[in-house]
Amino acid sequence: MNERVTFVTQSSRAADNVAFSPERLLNVYPESAPEGAKGVLLLRSQLGTQLVVDLEIGALRAIIELNDIVYAVGSSKLFSINSNGDISELGDVDDDPLTTMSSHGDNITITANGNYYVWDGSALTEPTGGAFPFSGSVTYIDQRSILSQLDGDQFQWTDISNPKSLDPLNFATNESRNDKTLRALADRREVWFFGTQSIEIWYNTGQGGADAFARINGGALDTGCLGTLLSVKMDEGIFFIGDDRIAYITSGLGIRQISTPAVEQALEASIPTHCFYFEDRGHKFFAIRFDDRPAWVFDLATGLWHERSSGVSHGPWDVITTVKAFGVWFAGTSRGQILRMGRFNEDFNGPLRRTAVSRSLYMNGNQFSVSELEFLGRIGESDLGRDAEVMARFSKDGGRTWSLEEKRSLGDIGNRTRYAVYRALGTYRDFSVEFSITDPADISMYSSANVRIS
Repeated sequence: MNERVTFVTQSSRAADNVAFSPERLLNVYPESAPEGAKGVLLLRSQLGTQLVVDLEIGALRAIIELNDIVYAVGSSKLFSINSNGDISELGDVDDDPLTTMSSHGDNITITANGNYYVWDGSALTEPTGGAFPFSGSVTYIDQRSILSQLDGDQFQWTDISNPKSLDPLNFATNESRNDKTLRALADRREVWFFGTQSIEIWYNTGQGGADAFARINGGALDTGCLGTLLSVKMDEGIFFIGDDRIAYITSGLGIRQISTPAVEQALEASIPTHCFYFEDRGHKFFAIRFDDRPAWVFDLATGLWHERSSGVSHGPWDVITTVKAFGVWFAGTSRGQILRMGRFNEDFNGPLRRTAVSRSLYMNGNQFSVSELEFLGRIGESDLGRDAEVMARFSKDGGRTWSLEEKRSLGDIGNRTRYAVYRALGTYRDFSVEFSITDPADISMYSSANVRIS
């Protein structure tokens, strides 16, 4: 009897209940396969990385692009990097893991350790005055920089077109809940203030001075944000991790939940360090990065989740922030490197191990034998000068334990008649399969495999 094993629609394995669903996608993401294809979904390699510059600093804190220059803050310094990779040191900035950056005209604005900095193209200064002395985040809207108060519920704004001008009367207070504001982010014509227990949404009234901003009627939500760096903006809205450890995306003046039980289990088990955004082939990705496990990545195009890891053992992803510059996406690491993201099928420091784990094939508790398993995919395009390989393991207990790894050839370039076939795999009541590819080749696999059972 022939069966079709569907590998995965998305990562859905919860660490506290592996056998409930062993499905995982690590360093691959699904997209709809062409009509008439051999599988419902095509599993594509996630973007790899190449080293552009190593700032040789202890930690990168934030990066931003302005006027074809990348600006980076790390280890108490502000740097600029041009399209040739030339690095310039621009000035001293307090080191702070919660550093935020924005832009204002031709200026770069920064908050770090409560201080507010402005780089105007020639000098780095710390504007004084204003309604409060310590700033927690910075964003930009309608020719004004908006500064949230560090460990407080106020915010202030600069004069139009002048990020250095802080009038002590130009401030307001988030008052819907008695909590502290962690982050201000501008989205379209509104400013979202993410607090520890609530969110407030304000707009530009078009007036001047202390009346420049007002809260939108009904613009108060009873969901907060889990951390300062756990919200990120893109064209369609803002992605953030709520204080209830649920992932949300803004929708109009509201929010909608997008996390799954497996994602929420990871958020319960470990506090993430960063959220960031990047794109590939029309897919828009939000990443939740952890120190102790692979990142969880949401694909806005499909509404599905996968995971991104580093190394052959699928350790935590070392990327903490991203930016688009010079027409491509760049990533910053926790160790001070700036990487180019692309379809390299490897990471700058080693292989990009792409792994998919199937659902369990379970036939109402009946025992069955697997006589043949055939992987389906885009074969014969490896261009390695040798045969590409796929590695597979098999489980009899829902992914709790696995067999030894077995390798099969996927053929060299042009050899499209080669199939990855495994035979005489034994007897099961519960059959799961994991396949992995580490070769630096763009090999796309289908989400399904042919299984012959008896």
